[in-house]
Amino acid sequence: MSAETMHPEAQKRATETLVKVVNSTGFPLQLGIKRKVEETYNTHHWSVLSMEHPWKNPETDGAGYADLILLSNCKSQVMIIECKRMLDVEWIFLTPTANRGGQPRHWTVANAWISHGKEDLLRFGWERMQTEPVGYRSEFCGIPKMDNKATTMLERIGSELIDATEAIADQERLLCKGQNLLRAYHPVIITSAPLKVCKFSTADVNEEGEITHCEFEEVPFVRFHKCLGGRLGDLSKSTNLPEVLKEHERTIYVVNASKIVQFLENCQSALKFDPPSASKIDPPQRLILV
Repeated sequence: MSAETMHPEAQKRATETLVKVVNSTGFPLQLGIKRKVEETYNTHHWSVLSMEHPWKNPETDGAGYADLILLSNCKSQVMIIECKRMLDVEWIFLTPTANRGGQPRHWTVANAWISHGKEDLLRFGWERMQTEPVGYRSEFCGIPKMDNKATTMLERIGSELIDATEAIADQERLLCKGQNLLRAYHPVIITSAPLKVCKFSTADVNEEGEITHCEFEEVPFVRFHKCLGGRLGDLSKSTNLPEVLKEHERTIYVVNASKIVQFLENCQSALKFDPPSASKIDPPQRLILV
């Protein structure tokens, strides 16, 4: 029976079923984010550089497509974005403190991929840098109905996003031969899920592994910060296990989709060191590395 000959109610139900299928792909969220970024450019000054961008990381044999790539108007900041649609769930990030009554730290530091230089790049790798906006940082996430699979899911998505970020940075390195390249690449997950932080003291965890006192706060974004990628790099710079951990930590921004314009508007960076060509770089392009 064709759609033209179906009863109106049956046709309506059939359409609703098809719409659910389309929405479940997550592509409408990706397209909606793209349009939102483009429509609000004059507010935040980030532009869409690419969508469904192909990448391949020879170090991991990983390959895929970046949902969106955004570029700041000063040309020194790039966001590699994965869009994640979630229904009827909240993402809850743990932000523990050591002392009762203490508040979780608000962070300005993140680990980003830095590319700087010409053919012989002065910098090409993950480095700590100061970024805005200021916000909470967490390495653990809970999602209702997913139990301990929540962090595993984020680690899987995050590891692939790290691979994509490295691969896309390498693409630009090859494309910009002979040019003075200055880029900071930030991996970002944009989700439709509300984001909350669970603030508690580790002193309030009982012997059954349960938190006896905590507070929740809804936030526009969180820095998801931990070792991601599933591989170890050069250990020659490390002399002990804590240094190995620090060397391999990565930062992924997890942003609520309804707050993306606010997030982009507040993103800022600047450069702390003076490279040989610093005089040729406009002040807005500067990055603070720490």
